[in-house]
Amino acid sequence: MFLYPCLYVAVTCPPMNLTENMLYISNISVPGDAYYHVNDTIQLGCVRGYEIQPSAAVYECQKTGSWNVSSVPSCKRKYQLPNACS
Repeated sequence: MFLYPCLYVAVTCPPMNLTENMLYISNISVPGDAYYHVNDTIQLGCVRGYEIQPSAAVYECQKTGSWNVSSVPSCKRKYQLPNACS
């Protein structure tokens, strides 16, 4: 009797949605890949003058197919530029 072989379905995570002033610092896959595999990690950062919030900027693709992110990261200005007109 022939039984159907077990099918393996790879769990993947979609690319992270980068917010304004955010960039990839490093990751296992190439930025912009269509998907990431379980345990792949990415590190996000911000352009000069901004800092990532929340401060944990390294994220891992989980077995659930989502990133270990409790809140969507964003880049906040580190300091306010002086107003030259005042």
